[in-house]
Amino acid sequence: MATILGVDVAALDTNGFEVPHGCSRAAGMVPVDQVFDRSIRAALYDMSLGRFEHEAVPAFKQAVRDAMVGHFVNEWPRTVPPSEHAVMAYTTTNPNFKLRITIDYEDEAGYQWRRTDTSQPRRIDDTPLPATGTRLWWRLD
Repeated sequence: MATILGVDVAALDTNGFEVPHGCSRAAGMVPVDQVFDRSIRAALYDMSLGRFEHEAVPAFKQAVRDAMVGHFVNEWPRTVPPSEHAVMAYTTTNPNFKLRITIDYEDEAGYQWRRTDTSQPRRIDDTPLPATGTRLWWRLD
């Protein structure tokens, strides 16, 4: 189980630069029927692109469920079980902006990691190795 230490969501302009106050949580900003309609349209669009090839119905249900949950959630969960995910709806101040999500978390072994939505996890609690040439001497009596 991963323990979420922090989540940062930022808006990026078309040049990839962060825009201060360019996004915010979208929970409760849109009527539920519109959220449902948009989630169905998004899932259908993904299916039209060839996604969900072998599991169309379960994937479609998950996409709709995620959209609905993301609409009502007000904070990130503290923990996420293996093979699970967390969702939250965000909106940008400009439709051309993209979102960048950065998550800091701790795994079951206690290692701390950072991951963005476009990168692989990277350990952030690395401790430096001893300098080359350092010798440890043991005296046995």
